[in-house]
Amino acid sequence: MLRDKRQERPIVEAIIFDCDGVLVNSEHLKYRAWRDALKKYGIDFTLQDYLLLVGQTSKNILKEIKKYKGIEIKNDIDIIEEKNRLYQIQQANGVSAILSAVNVVKELSKQKNILNFKLALASSAPLNEININLNQIGLNNAFDKIISGHDHLQDIQDLDGVNKPKPYIYSRLAEWLNVDSKRCLVFEDTAAGVEAAYKANMTVIAIPNEYTMKQDFKDAHQVIYELSGDIFNYFAIGRNA
Repeated sequence: MLRDKRQERPIVEAIIFDCDGVLVNSEHLKYRAWRDALKKYGIDFTLQDYLLLVGQTSKNILKEIKKYKGIEIKNDIDIIEEKNRLYQIQQANGVSAILSAVNVVKELSKQKNILNFKLALASSAPLNEININLNQIGLNNAFDKIISGHDHLQDIQDLDGVNKPKPYIYSRLAEWLNVDSKRCLVFEDTAAGVEAAYKANMTVIAIPNEYTMKQDFKDAHQVIYELSGDIFNYFAIGRNA
């Protein structure tokens, strides 16, 4: 059973959003990029295959593909680079906004200085991809801090990887914001993202989309299916709350 602690009204000094799947509808673009990149190497990759892997890093996705398809690939980097190239072509043509979440972020951006809280974004994606998405949906100036799991965690040594579901991205962001992790509220759409925020001792709300609906959100404080301003009634927002 998912935990629902709304009656506790946790104090929130920082509100943090994931990007892909929370603010932008990009998962179908990522799937097509993977499908077409793998097809060049004679590997069939279906949407059902991808649904099992949404939210993982490119290295982990390719590792799992090789594992459950029982194939050997010597040129992992080439496939990932081709997937990235194909995704960036699609992204340049436009990524649609998840309007309910984008509208909430715009309102929070107006209120953050009044209520004295921080607004941030934590994405596993490369920083340039994050910025393209934010520019396309009109949120390029909304956040106090943006952290990329691809670009901002390179100094961390972990043989199993440093990106989500590891907590490093959220722990580091809390340091950058100068906010106690326990006073951070996170919105994520994948089990990996929820796990990362939970392990960083943050309150995390899952917002599943059509690609992540069947993932396990056992570590989520709450699961919702569309973001609205009403959710913030359950929290005491701001450093002076």
